[in-house]
Amino acid sequence: MRLSFPINRTARMELEVKSLLISQKTPYHKIEIWETSHYGKLVLCNEWLQSIEYDDFIYDESLVHPAFNMTNSPFKNILIIGGSQGGILREVLKYKSVEKITMVDIDADFIKISKEYLACMHKGSFDDIRVRFIFEDGRKYLESCEERYDAIIVGLTAPEEHCPSVFLYTLEWYSLVSKCLTNEGVLSVLV
Repeated sequence: MRLSFPINRTARMELEVKSLLISQKTPYHKIEIWETSHYGKLVLCNEWLQSIEYDDFIYDESLVHPAFNMTNSPFKNILIIGGSQGGILREVLKYKSVEKITMVDIDADFIKISKEYLACMHKGSFDDIRVRFIFEDGRKYLESCEERYDAIIVGLTAPEEHCPSVFLYTLEWYSLVSKCLTNEGVLSVLV
């Protein structure tokens, strides 16, 4: 069986799939996880490609490792906004200097689904004792945040018109991020 899905506003991709592992509507997203014939697990979020097991590491490594290598100071306190599949968290946990990670995600159900179906991506990172989960809108979290972070890493869904992440692509958003970074703090974002 073949599955066709959009990868951006102008292109579609089609892959051979073996089976649908889960299709679930959460309060914020429609999540589908498919087992493909050649590329491992495929995650669709609101019918858009979110990630594929075979190359997901490229996205996660690109978000984390350049940020961690921009200063001479070791990062200890990290904020991840989004990243429901756990790959960003997995990469951050590779750094021994990290003492505390706050992971803010609006969709607790997406993380629950990822824990069960995407061990290939998170590799158990959700269970690390340095991780604290906050299930809240990332913008609302930053509006009341008084903590300062060495790095803020943002892994979000595309800014669709009726999706909460659309408010995380504004000048006001970046102003909020700035006030929550240490003097040498780094923001890392990929869309």
